[in-house]
Amino acid sequence: MAASDPILPVRRTFFEGDVAYRRAVSEGLLRKFAESSNYIVDKLYLQEKFAINGFFNANSFDNGVGGSIYIENDSDIEQYYLSIANTGSSGTSSFNCRVYDATGVYVSDLFTSSTLTISGDNGTTVIVGKKDLTTTPTTFDNGRAGGHTISNGTLNITTLLAGYTVEPFIETNGVAAFNLMFNMKLQEQ
Repeated sequence: MAASDPILPVRRTFFEGDVAYRRAVSEGLLRKFAESSNYIVDKLYLQEKFAINGFFNANSFDNGVGGSIYIENDSDIEQYYLSIANTGSSGTSSFNCRVYDATGVYVSDLFTSSTLTISGDNGTTVIVGKKDLTTTPTTFDNGRAGGHTISNGTLNITTLLAGYTVEPFIETNGVAAFNLMFNMKLQEQ
């Protein structure tokens, strides 16, 4: 094995016999520690979300009202989804984020013209999004999207650089739609 060969992440249990007083430090013990450490790093994600409770409209998040996320380290977007507790009686709710660099200059919208959208059709707790973006992208919904016109969105930016700021905005809203939440899972590089 070469020094540069990766050690696969494996969830390993340590036992008293592994770490007992005066126990020899063996290659097996170091491998177990390395596998466990890589497993933890592999599972470590940042979960960021924007939520608005109650009725919302296209101006609900304007001018930073929805808050913002500061990206501390370069991070890959691994998963995102949009959830609406009540989709409304008609119309379409669509969501996007503006991305700014460390100096405050606009970089791009997070999604292309294909934003996250859910049409109003008196649906309750409808969730749409994409997961496993860094491996095999898969669209998903929670099974309640039937009867709705949905778009799982297409990302403009898949890696958010250190210093970037992400600000949400609602493009359109369904009539009487309420309780919106956007969730994004990031993995630092």
